[in-house]
Amino acid sequence: MAIRRLNNGRWQADFQPTRNDRRHRKSFDTKAEALRWLAYQKLQGTGSMPWNPVEPPRIRLSALFEDWYEHHGRQLRDGEARKAKLANVAKALGDPFAHELTPERWSQYRTGRASSVSTATLNRELSYVRAAFRLLRRLGVWPGPDPLEHVQAGRERDPGLRYLSFEEMGRLWEALQASRNPDVYAVARLACATGARWSEAERLESHNLHESHVVYAETKSGKRRVVPITKELFDECTRDHAGRLYRFCYDAFGNALDRAEIVLPKGQRTHVLRHTFASHFMLNGGNILELQQLLGHSSLAMTMRYAHLAPGHLADARRLNPIALAKQR
Repeated sequence: MAIRRLNNGRWQADFQPTRNDRRHRKSFDTKAEALRWLAYQKLQGTGSMPWNPVEPPRIRLSALFEDWYEHHGRQLRDGEARKAKLANVAKALGDPFAHELTPERWSQYRTGRASSVSTATLNRELSYVRAAFRLLRRLGVWPGPDPLEHVQAGRERDPGLRYLSFEEMGRLWEALQASRNPDVYAVARLACATGARWSEAERLESHNLHESHVVYAETKSGKRRVVPITKELFDECTRDHAGRLYRFCYDAFGNALDRAEIVLPKGQRTHVLRHTFASHFMLNGGNILELQQLLGHSSLAMTMRYAHLAPGHLADARRLNPIALAKQR
């Protein structure tokens, strides 16, 4: 084995494993390439890396996520929000070079963050990061693999669907009416009466609120949803100006919950109004398919979470179980 400089300035590597083997010669532009090729020839057949591996680009994680946004994210309905989440992840990780992101580094990040956010939030962040790497790899922007490909999502606990009783609702309405925010009462009442997500009710525009119904155009699924309302609710919720009806009032709602002494599972602060609508709808004999349409669920499986609240749900278990049947013999 030898390396020598040729008259044309290139480097030639000469390799012959044994006296009886075939001799191999190859020319390279640099001595480093010639040395790597010789090392590869010696290790050939041992599962070693390619002799001339591609160096990963030295791009910061935040810059990589910016590339994802430019190539794909800006086309998504939630692209801006997802971009902000990815930027926060990159910052929390110390904004390393993308090729320095490893499962171990992610595990440390997840452990440090687990005390302040839910497992569902951590899983969502993991899915966003992995999706960004996979997309950029398909487009040829990122040459390497998804570094978190083998990281498993955490197991999410089901805290159960909490809904408000009539007594709790009374305390909440009283606390909301005492709020300094003039819009929080109307937004909460609208969300509770129609099963809307908080953002859907808070961002409602005047042309979508009618005496007999409300139209939710900016929905999670991107599909319009129409929900009937009463004239009384319309009068409560209407405003005398065009455009967006209500100002930001998420924090005001949280303060009202505290004053009303209503304790909720993590992640259900405003979603409790949607759960309350669906739960009381089923408790009072509502149809599960109609509820699916009202909530805008694309899959009936999502709506079936409320099925157990229907009067008579699985009631046949009382008379068709083997103990009860045995008494009838």
